[in-house]
Amino acid sequence: MRCSLLLAGLLLTACAASPAEDPPQERWIRYVDNAGPGRGKHVVLIAGEEEYRSEEALPILAHLLAKRHGFDTTVLFAQDAVTGEVDPTERRTIVGLEWLDQADLVVVFTRFREWDADEMQHFDAYLRRGKPVIGIRTATHAFEAVREPNGPYSHYAWDSRRPPGGFGTTVLGTTWVAHHGKHGEQSTRGVPVEEARDNPVLRGVGTIWCPTDVYAIEPLPADAEVLVRGKVLDGMTPDSPPAQGERFAEDVPIAWTREFRLRTGATMRVFTTTMGSARDFRDEQLRRLFVNACYWAVGLEDRIDANSSADTVEWYEPSPSGFGLSLRGLQPVEMRRASRGVHRW
Repeated sequence: MRCSLLLAGLLLTACAASPAEDPPQERWIRYVDNAGPGRGKHVVLIAGEEEYRSEEALPILAHLLAKRHGFDTTVLFAQDAVTGEVDPTERRTIVGLEWLDQADLVVVFTRFREWDADEMQHFDAYLRRGKPVIGIRTATHAFEAVREPNGPYSHYAWDSRRPPGGFGTTVLGTTWVAHHGKHGEQSTRGVPVEEARDNPVLRGVGTIWCPTDVYAIEPLPADAEVLVRGKVLDGMTPDSPPAQGERFAEDVPIAWTREFRLRTGATMRVFTTTMGSARDFRDEQLRRLFVNACYWAVGLEDRIDANSSADTVEWYEPSPSGFGLSLRGLQPVEMRRASRGVHRW
């Protein structure tokens, strides 16, 4: 189905820049050369937001994809341009987007980023090729255009007018709207949609619980298939009762897929979930949903096994969500162990 906004309208041709010289290996994390159905498929995961500890969640998910399922994975981070330390508050600097030139899938977990053009060109080119995308939580508002409101990539911004909603609305299906649940007071029960049970992404996935709240979203496009709906719970435990009142009468979509055609003729596959803080991913069912989505996105849905492992490779106890609570002073390579109790504050 053709996207009503025609994705190509978003992905405007930008001035080409010569590729940057490869930075040192330690500016990212890689997991490669593992056996499994995903072998030969390269997944690039991009962490860059200040609240939900994407910099802790994505290395764990990348290791799971590699060790349990055979994918090659690369994790990129927002980082200090001088020291190279992981810095989720750095909205401009991202190192390693040239890995997208050879990627089969990108996982976006960023918030209000405005990357330099010589890096952004790789992301733009990846999308124009019609390659698949997975968006996690704040990816609905992945980009902003504050420094350059009329720049070559300003149409990606979450509040873009042309196209409306930028990357979030045009690619994922929604831009940032609001918190539907009470942030920090109400949690989420993710209920798989029975009518979507034949979708391979739901294979083996049960009820999900997340300590984050439900996001409000825009009406989804007609080509979206809702897989999971979020029931707002009036409390911060899995057994908290459902929130009462007209506001919460209808559960909100919190995970969906899209498939649509670009003007080039390529069909893009997209999976979006508004769940996904680092602590959300302690839930095995959410990890399984994510793993299944990776298989589906790269065309390996026939290899999705309802009984395959969604276990983390290592012990996983991430830092809490919240602004100003991220781990400090760590190089990307140190994020391999940042959620194993080796915290340096």
